[in-house]
Parts: sequence; structure tokens; C-alpha cells
Amino acid sequence: MAIEVVGRRRFLGGSLAAGAGVIGSGLATPTRALAAPGQEYLGTPITGVTTAGMGFTQDGRGRPLAVMIAGGTPSIFSVVDAVSGELIKSEALSSVKQAWTYKTAPDGRVYIGTQSSGRVLRFDPDDRTLSVIKDRPFGQTHFWATAVTADGRVHFGTYPDGKVITYDPSTDTWIDQGQVVPGAQYVRSLGTDGTMLYAGTGTVPRVVRLDPATGQTAEIALPADVAGESFVYDLDVAEHLLFARLSPSSVLLVYDLTRDRWVDRIPNVVGLHVSSAADLVTADGRRRVAFYSPTGGPVTGYDLDTGERHPTALTTTYANRDWAWLRLPGLPRQTLMTGNSLGDLAAFNPITHEVRTLRSQAVGTPYIIRSLGTGPDGDVFVGGYLTPRGVARVDPETGATTQLAWSAQVEGMTAHGTDLVLGVYPHGKLYRYDATQPWSSGVNPGAPVDIGQAQDRPVALTPAGDLTAVGTVPEYGQLGGALSLYDRATGAVDVYRDVVPAQSVVTLIHRDGIVYGGTAIWGGLGIEPTATEAVLFGFDLATRTVIFSLVPVPGETSIGGLAFDDTGALWGTATNTLFRYDLAAGTVTQRRTYFRADPAVEYYTGHGLFWHQGRLVGSTAGTIFSVDPATLELTTIATNMTNLAIDRLGHLYYSRRGTGELYRWTST
Repeated sequence: MAIEVVGRRRFLGGSLAAGAGVIGSGLATPTRALAAPGQEYLGTPITGVTTAGMGFTQDGRGRPLAVMIAGGTPSIFSVVDAVSGELIKSEALSSVKQAWTYKTAPDGRVYIGTQSSGRVLRFDPDDRTLSVIKDRPFGQTHFWATAVTADGRVHFGTYPDGKVITYDPSTDTWIDQGQVVPGAQYVRSLGTDGTMLYAGTGTVPRVVRLDPATGQTAEIALPADVAGESFVYDLDVAEHLLFARLSPSSVLLVYDLTRDRWVDRIPNVVGLHVSSAADLVTADGRRRVAFYSPTGGPVTGYDLDTGERHPTALTTTYANRDWAWLRLPGLPRQTLMTGNSLGDLAAFNPITHEVRTLRSQAVGTPYIIRSLGTGPDGDVFVGGYLTPRGVARVDPETGATTQLAWSAQVEGMTAHGTDLVLGVYPHGKLYRYDATQPWSSGVNPGAPVDIGQAQDRPVALTPAGDLTAVGTVPEYGQLGGALSLYDRATGAVDVYRDVVPAQSVVTLIHRDGIVYGGTAIWGGLGIEPTATEAVLFGFDLATRTVIFSLVPVPGETSIGGLAFDDTGALWGTATNTLFRYDLAAGTVTQRRTYFRADPAVEYYTGHGLFWHQGRLVGSTAGTIFSVDPATLELTTIATNMTNLAIDRLGHLYYSRRGTGELYRWTST
């Protein structure tokens, strides 16, 4: 099959000027697989405990227990003693990616809603068994919230249909309560006063009262000045007060259920929950309070009668996963228990104010590899999925990996001078690591810089002169990514949102004062795209304007990689197609389609393209490949793989899809 030569097509003023038709169709045939194996397995470089939720209960003998799932490949379920942290049981869960929501029923059994797998689990504290009680009830795949009413029925908030579904353990029956808010794909939070349910939704943020007996709903309107929110992320009831934490602002709103009005708001509150009510002994008597965690401050009691705040002696690190009241040895009445995303436990007694903290023996797991990048010294850095304990660095000479203490989900990274710039989710943060100095979490890299303007995932980073260009995906429920210019010296960020209207910027490269970018039609999760085709664009750093934009591959919805060859031509990969763009002519001159992958699978991360040793080397459609630019013959290096980085010795690094396994190719 001949190389496809494409007629001149250019976008002028947002419309496509007519040109010659595209020659050929279907998949290209000239491909081959490498004959000699050069693949080396480097293990799982990032391991540890990251739990999105936590549950507390006690067995029939009164032994307090904490249960959690460390997300990974596979995920690991652990049961630990809530007093000592001792591991009692662990179990591998190959079909569970992560679990956000845990809730304890009156009989002590803990119900767990999982993410992605669509399985509802139940843990029995007496016989220590974990069982699947339902697989994808009513077609729901993600369970974000759970509440148990006084009648013992268990209620779940779901995605993708934004439903509340109800399970009755006494009859082993399920009820579909329906979508809570039209157009809202998430029921992200659930609370109950014992009879009524209160649901918080996204990415259309609403608070809804639901009667589970009748299915009737009534909206509790958010305050009129609430704007720019995506989720009612957490929702809890403490006696007569309803607490609703909004995202991304992290403002905690307080609603009086007896007076039917919002009565307070508390800024800078970290999730995931507000506790149920208890007595707190203060200098002037006992107060009826519910506890919450301010960002960077001590756990605080909120007076349910006066709204006064009472800071405690307990300060937790990382987000609290949930709260529970348990009887602990040597402490009066019940003690407030919580745990964080690293599986650590903490207790606070509101009568004595005694604090206990401990590291649990919950079993860690390899983290799914989210991103790969090359550092200033040619080392390879690995970023994990779901805010793990750190990132990892790979030594090119030995292949040995070193896990670095940190907590961040790295979406993208780039070397710039002696710095490694890391883009972190959520809320679009940039960190600078000075590679001439030792890695020290909180110091090097230090404090982050916020991109702002509703940007969430910095997936594309590239040096652009003295600045670092950053391409981002917006917050949940929003369209309109951005091209941002980050000044490492001052920390300033100039944000240019909607450089391509309603599309995300997912790949970038710079040459001669122009930043070239590729887009994806999708925005944050929870909203449908309005665009239909991905765009290649050029952004002039001198004028800070878009100087051209065009659709390089009609029908493709994501452009994931860009690279310049030795002649100065710009090459790019859409999900399934390679193309060549002639800068002087302003047109795409060649295209070749190799794959038939779903472009929605890896439009955030996992893709890339490099000019390496006279060939194009890339990652797309789950394939690591190289292409001869003269013939466009594609050589498959590895399949079922994603991400790509190249070290200073020319080795290729990539990861197995959906796992924490890292590989390198040394025969290039």
C-alpha cells in the first residue's frame, strides 16, 4: 500500500477550507513485530497502602476492627485491630480497583461499595468473611456513597446513572430508587436522619431529600451565591443539622433541618465526612458537637446549638476516610475513631481529650502506574494512580527503582533545565523538583502552584524557552481545557483557557517560539463533549495568540503525541493514526491508520510520541511502537502496554495497562 498523501486542508477562522479528498481508507498493512526480544521486567516500583475509604465495626466479643481496601493490582482487603493496628486478615481482590464507601449496619456487618467493578461487598466481623452480595445492581458500576437507615436497609449512591439504590438484608431484595437529579451522573454523597435520605449529586451539584419508602424527592436548594461547584462531595447528618461539603471549593455548608434553611458555612474543610453527634467536655461544660477536619488544622468540634468551633488535640494527616464511635480499653464512654488514606488510625476521646495514633499493619499493594517521564539527568520517573505514598525513580544503568516519599497523583511531567516539573491531580497543581538537590517531600519539591480557572489534570508539559507550557483537562462536569505558561523562577502562571473551544489540551511541544498542541474533545468526567474532532494548533508565545488550528485526522477525537523529526517536520499521533504536518506549507502531508482502538480509553494519559534514533517511537492504542518515517512501516515493540519514556541511554520504558508493572526495552 502506498503512503497516503493528503490534499491541502487548513482551518481558516474556524471553518475548514475545501481541499483535495483523502486518499485511501481502512487500516494500513505494512506492520511487523520485533524479531528479537529486548524486554526487561523492572517490577512494581510504587507500593503501599492507599485506601479511598475505611470502615469500623466490632465483633461479638467487643474487639474493635478497622477494614480497608488498598487499591492496586490486585487490590488488597485488610482487617486490622483498631486498638493495636495488628493485621487480622488480608485478601487479594483481583476484580476490585478501589472502594470509596463503607458503612456499618446495626448488626455490625460492613457494606462496601466498589469503584469500576460494580460489586457490592459485605464483611462479617464474627466469621471474618468478605462476600459479594451483588454484581452491578441495576447496571451501576461505581458506588460512591452509602447510608443505613434505622430499619437496617442499606442505600447506595451510584455512577453512571446518578441513582440511589436500596438493599434490604432481611429479604435480600434490591430497589431502584431512580436517578435523583435529571442530568446528574453521580450521587456522590448520602446522609440519613434515620428515616429520610439526603443525597448530594454531581456534576450537577444538588442536595435532595429522598423518602426511601415512597421514592418521593424534594430538592433543598443550595444558597443563591454558590457558584462554580461540581459536586456535593460529602453529606452527613448530625441530629438536626445537615452538613454538605462542596467541591472544588471545600466549603462546608450547614443546614438546619428543623428550620429548613442554611445557617452556616465553614471554609477549607477536608473530606471525607463529618461525624455523628457526641458530648465534648470543654472548659465551660459539655457541648453537643459533630467533628470535622479543617485543611491543615486540628479536628474541630462544631457546636450543634451555637455553631461555635472547638479545636481538639487531634491533628490528622491526609484526608480522613470516615468516623466511628467505638469503645476502647481504658477510655470512658465512646471514642471517636478515624483513619486516613494511608491506612493509619487515630482516636480521640471527647471526655478525657486523650489522643491515640498508630500505623496499621494493613497490607499494601502495587500502585497502578499513571505516568512516566524523563528527568533532567536522564533518569526515568514513575507516577502512580490514586495519590500513593510517593513517586519512583529508575536508574538507567541498573534498572533499579527507588520509591520517593511523597503523596500526589502525577498526571504528567517534564524535565526543564535542572528541574523536573510535575503536574498533579486534583485541582491542577504544579510542583518543581530541583534535581541538583536531594528529594525531600515538602521541601524539594516544595509547595505547589495552582493553575486555577477550573483546571484539574495537568497531563501535557513541555519546556518553552524560559517557561514551561502546560496542557490541562478541566474539572469534573466542565468543558474547556487550557494552555498555561508557568514561570519556574517566580511561580507565576498565565492561563489561556479554551485555546480550542470546549476541548482539553493533552499533548504539547515547542519550537522557535511556537507551542504546538493537540487536543481531545472530552472535558472533565460527567459531561458529554460538544466538539466532534480533535485539533492541532499553534500558539505564538510572543503574541500569546493561536496562530492556526486544524483537524489533522478527520474523525479522530484525541491527539496524544507530537514530535519533530530531523527535517523539522511535525509528526503526531491521534489514537489510531499517525500524521505528518508540514510547518512551511501549513498542511498535513501524510497519514497512516494502524489501529482500531476506542479513543476514549486513554485520552488523559498513557500516550506519547518521540523522535528517537532516526525513527518515530510512540505509545497509543495500548501499543508501544516505532515507525520508519520513509516507509511508514510500523514495528510493534509491545502490546497491552501504555505510557512511554526514554532514558539517557536510549532505553524505552512503559507499563502494563491497568497495573503497576514497569518494563523497559533495551534493544533499540
